[in-house]
Amino acid sequence: MPDAQPAPVVGPLPPGHLLALNRSFRRTLEAENKSPRTIEAYTDAVRLLATYCQAHGRPILAGELRRQHIQEFIADQLARWKPTTAHNRYRGLHAFFKWAVAEGDLAASPMDGMRPPQLPEQPVTVVRAEYLTRLLKTCEGRDFTSRRDTAVILLLVDTGMRRAECVGMTLDDVDLDQRIVWVLGKVGGRGHCRSAVRPPRHSTATCGLGRAIVWATFGTCGWAAMGP
Repeated sequence: MPDAQPAPVVGPLPPGHLLALNRSFRRTLEAENKSPRTIEAYTDAVRLLATYCQAHGRPILAGELRRQHIQEFIADQLARWKPTTAHNRYRGLHAFFKWAVAEGDLAASPMDGMRPPQLPEQPVTVVRAEYLTRLLKTCEGRDFTSRRDTAVILLLVDTGMRRAECVGMTLDDVDLDQRIVWVLGKVGGRGHCRSAVRPPRHSTATCGLGRAIVWATFGTCGWAAMGP
């Protein structure tokens, strides 16, 4: 069952109200240049906590919340959503209350001593060889689209890079002589680094398809913009 929206509040919000603090929290996150996805995830967690508190008669003022209230909310999220979702809500609330303490709105976080919900291991399903063969057969041909798609699929399979890392590549990131592709990725959410990925020696992702396919695939303006 989806989480409900908080009931509308008539008049100005009292000091310490979760939704009032959430507005200031959002402005702080924006000033820190957090990603839009992070901002929405963190502030949404606070909004959902306010909704839960209103619906279940729990305190709506941050200073009146106790650890048991947060635990009840996280337990409710675990009952409604996957553990990863509840874990993300926990992280958002942890960041919010830490911010509130730093701003002087709270003397201490009600989440002190709490631990995030455990995340069960979820093995990633490996694409079976026969399915990969069938996928590659759909890309047979000498036209641009077929060669591009073949190169991209083999590059993903051979190196294990993420989709976003592949999309961000340019021609300068491919070294056919050294059989290396340079991958630009995040480091703990604080920046980016470049890592060298060497496909297996038998790989056709950067060798067998030839320099012309790599050019057609990545180009100088990014392969994603060059065709469907």
